[in-house]
Amino acid sequence: MHKKEPFILTVMKKRYSFSTIVIYSILFIGMLLPIIQFLFNRSLWLDESYLTINIVHKSFFDLLKPLDLKQVAPILFLQIEKLFSLLIPNSEMGLRIFPLICYLLAIWFFFKLIRLIYTNSYSIIIALSIFVFNVTLIYYSNEVKQYMADVLILILMYYLMLKPSKSQMELYVSIAILGVISIFLSNISPIILATVTIFLISDIFKNNKSSAFYLLITLVIWTITFLFYYYQFIDNHPSKNGMVEEWIHYRAFMPKNPMKNDLYIFISTQWLTIFCSLFYFGKTGAVVLSALMLTGLFYLIKNKNRQMAILTIIPLFFHLLLSSLKLYPFFLRLILYMTPCFILLFTYGIDCIFCKYQNRLNGLFYKIILVIIPLVLIVNLATVGLPIKKNEIRDSVRMIHKSVGPGDKIYVSYLSRIPNRYYEEISYNKVDKKNIIIGRRTHYWHNNRWSLDTLIFKSELVRLNKRTWFLFSNVGDEPQKFQFLIKYCNKYNIKISYNFQAIGSNICLCDFSNRSW
Repeated sequence: MHKKEPFILTVMKKRYSFSTIVIYSILFIGMLLPIIQFLFNRSLWLDESYLTINIVHKSFFDLLKPLDLKQVAPILFLQIEKLFSLLIPNSEMGLRIFPLICYLLAIWFFFKLIRLIYTNSYSIIIALSIFVFNVTLIYYSNEVKQYMADVLILILMYYLMLKPSKSQMELYVSIAILGVISIFLSNISPIILATVTIFLISDIFKNNKSSAFYLLITLVIWTITFLFYYYQFIDNHPSKNGMVEEWIHYRAFMPKNPMKNDLYIFISTQWLTIFCSLFYFGKTGAVVLSALMLTGLFYLIKNKNRQMAILTIIPLFFHLLLSSLKLYPFFLRLILYMTPCFILLFTYGIDCIFCKYQNRLNGLFYKIILVIIPLVLIVNLATVGLPIKKNEIRDSVRMIHKSVGPGDKIYVSYLSRIPNRYYEEISYNKVDKKNIIIGRRTHYWHNNRWSLDTLIFKSELVRLNKRTWFLFSNVGDEPQKFQFLIKYCNKYNIKISYNFQAIGSNICLCDFSNRSW
């Protein structure tokens, strides 16, 4: 009896095509990049820390109630995050495991999805490369927020709809279960489920009229589940009005009146959000992707491909509609889930062109085309650099802890107070709390940006009479506050004996004991 050969040797002996090697290389690198970002373990920034404080402090049961600090997040997401925070306590890594898992699963199922849609290697490689070498997605794969779960839910739902099923019952049972889970896990589930419903109705009228009953049962289940979730966790939420006001500041709601310039300013701004921020490939990349989108739209209309149009355009339509009704803002992190939709649209036009001229592409030219796109995107990613850093307040906190002297005061600016509080509570910042001064709110909205109320900040500085460490993060009015502090110290001959700058955060030591008025 022959001994069975080890699996790894079987794999090594198997001959793979050049395109298959390229595809699996992209998958491997794509899954490695977010892990590198995860292991770097960047500091929590403002928005993350607000939600994290709730997750860490509250019990599983309390997380079913409205959160503190005007935070809102899906119930199931909060429960999963709480579980990981207990498994790996006092660590940002524990809080970031679930978003990372969602991203890794999203890569794999996006690969399986595009293999169902596209048959040629060019389209698969281009679509996969745009997804895995996208700086924005890599960054949010390590964000303590639900946005990566949104991406995963959309990809999984599309995959389940398109993959061959043994029976219609199997298809509808699987999407019904995923739909119920998505309602508790993702705030954008109504948009995804509405898109899925339209897709399935289209499919029923075209191919499977016998599936109407299954769809009706599925819709009843989703509706009952959503109504339960809405009236239990969303209706009359105390943070609703505050959140709406904040998003109005950021112009995240689409104006309704086509006769006013506000609508066209909104459209141009969001076009830049999609092509310069959601897909972070520089100005040239934005132009190329814009051209690819127009090409994709042209071929959708030419080929009358209703199903692809539903998958790629309907989520954008519903999101803009909800935005105009002030129900859901149109903002970078809130449209992250549409990344696969845009990529499918970009690639559709390319796929139509490749299929037309595929016979002319062979040999060396064929191989060059297969590798040039991923290489260009890798180079773009290298210019940004990994790991991606944002507000490294932990570095600033560590420097204060190392250098603070007896009797020194530590002034923690208003927008740094919650991240600093987190690092205090996990014993990273061991400075005596009696010496910590929490700054007042000094920011207000002016000319579409957060501005500094200098009178409030100056009134705080006047009361200081000892050596004082200042901790700032580069959010809101904090950069303005830091610059004002420097000018104030120079004006009154206040000695600045220490100045440390981290990525997105800085500290300085000012001696107010010898102030000259």
